[in-house]
Amino acid sequence: MQGRIQLQGVRLRREREERKVVAELAWENQMVSGEAREGGASTFRLAALATVEAMNRLLPEGYRLSLEGIEVIHLRQNDAILVHVALLHQGRREDLTGSTFLAGRHPLEVGAEAVLDAVQRRVEGVLGGQEPVRGGDAKDRLGL
Repeated sequence: MQGRIQLQGVRLRREREERKVVAELAWENQMVSGEAREGGASTFRLAALATVEAMNRLLPEGYRLSLEGIEVIHLRQNDAILVHVALLHQGRREDLTGSTFLAGRHPLEVGAEAVLDAVQRRVEGVLGGQEPVRGGDAKDRLGL
């Protein structure tokens, strides 16, 4: 059985007029990092982009993740972050979503954890060599 992808840390640095976020992940015996820079992007988005870049360094050649969207969702008593991530391979695309509650936590941590929530199982399957990207839409997969 393969191990879980672990978030080791997310850091924010200011460089000139830009903010730079670095996300560090561990899987098995590998440590990878990804970074994102965008002058006007939200901290949530920068953390999510850096986490996607780190995940892409773990994936085998031909696979790629893309952050398609990130939103703050206002719920009754607790806001949450919702992310939309696409897993791409050989012309196929699988859309994944993940979320996590804000609940007084740091935006860097929340942005990274929402991405992990979206992709963890699928990416671990790809890394373990057992799950290709599925074709078709949800109706096809559900047999509707």
